[in-house]
Amino acid sequence: MPNMASSKGITCTDFELTACQAAAFTPDEEVSSVKLIQSFLPKWAERFDGEPISLPASEILARETPRLILQNKRGDCRCHIASGRVDLFWQKKNAGKPDLTMGTFLNESANFLIDYREYLQARVSRLAAVVSRHAVHEAPGLVLSRYFCRPEITRGPLNRPESFEIHARKSYTLAGKFKINSWVRSKTGVEPGKEGRPVVLVEQDLNTLAEDAETMSFSETEIQSFFSAATLELDAILAVYYP
Repeated sequence: MPNMASSKGITCTDFELTACQAAAFTPDEEVSSVKLIQSFLPKWAERFDGEPISLPASEILARETPRLILQNKRGDCRCHIASGRVDLFWQKKNAGKPDLTMGTFLNESANFLIDYREYLQARVSRLAAVVSRHAVHEAPGLVLSRYFCRPEITRGPLNRPESFEIHARKSYTLAGKFKINSWVRSKTGVEPGKEGRPVVLVEQDLNTLAEDAETMSFSETEIQSFFSAATLELDAILAVYYP
């Protein structure tokens, strides 16, 4: 079990992985669950060893609605495949040290998305990497408000907040070639598992720009490069916010 961060504050080393997501947008595709199960899934059957869930095709379903859901038997790993996008998820289920790293998840997800792109010969128009991390703290609302607000505010209206949230976005170029949005949200939360201890939760999202999606087509090399760069960037951002 991690030690509860002191009331003096928290640093990037106090955080543990809570959840990860990797996404690729495929705006021109119309997927077939049957074909994917028969021809694509066998290569990834070890990772997704649970029973797949297939939704019937329907004209009323949005293109972002999953047609096929893959999962593992442990219940911590899923993949949602829709015509317009594919998302891979990992979610921590119990308290204690997670059994994988963010880098491992994003690297394996990049390999999956590359295989998926090659199988469909799909155009990938956008990419995203999302990660949530938490640090156990006895008073997360108080520590966040004192960290981000002026002393006169924390002595007044924010003198004892039970919950707190702050959200910021920046746009810039990642690794010299990917134009991205970078979102960071710090808020109070509860640790996964039975104990439900209070935590500071940090959610980060790096995604390529929606306004470029109409003309963008990411190659296999670029998909791998994006998630490799995102792994380093997500850690670097956390260290800037919580040195």
